[in-house]
Amino acid sequence: MRMVKKLKADFFVGAGALLFGVINTFIIIPKTIRVVKNPLMVNLEIVQNGRVLPYVYSGLIIVCGLALILSQLLKKNASTEENEQSKLAELKSEIVPSAIYTVIIILFAVLVPLIGFIPVAIVCTFALTWLYGYKKLYVTIPVSVLLPIAIYFLLTKLLYVRF
Repeated sequence: MRMVKKLKADFFVGAGALLFGVINTFIIIPKTIRVVKNPLMVNLEIVQNGRVLPYVYSGLIIVCGLALILSQLLKKNASTEENEQSKLAELKSEIVPSAIYTVIIILFAVLVPLIGFIPVAIVCTFALTWLYGYKKLYVTIPVSVLLPIAIYFLLTKLLYVRF
């Protein structure tokens, strides 16, 4: 039963990675990263392009997503005798946490510009750890508070990312 869940999870993760990579490559990168041309360095135009590394990462995400999907499709499904009701119940048990996870990530992306990184990241980190079953509050609350603060200072002080 666990093998079947892992195989289905691989397929869904692969499809999500493939979709993210394609959207990132064709929509997000061209709209968000400007290309600055320097007339003095014509031969190094590709190296100066700020889109090169994000395109490489997007390509790797697409390749990994395709590999997960193909590995799922090429494996023999071990549970061919299962009846349709158990398959439907299993699919529902996978879709609900995945949908909640997706909603949390979308809310994070929407609320960060409106409210701010630290409070939204604290709430989302707590929600995700709670969703994945870690219910010990004496560990979850400090991690949910300290991790976003550490990431914020890492991004703003070390990498100079502006929020």
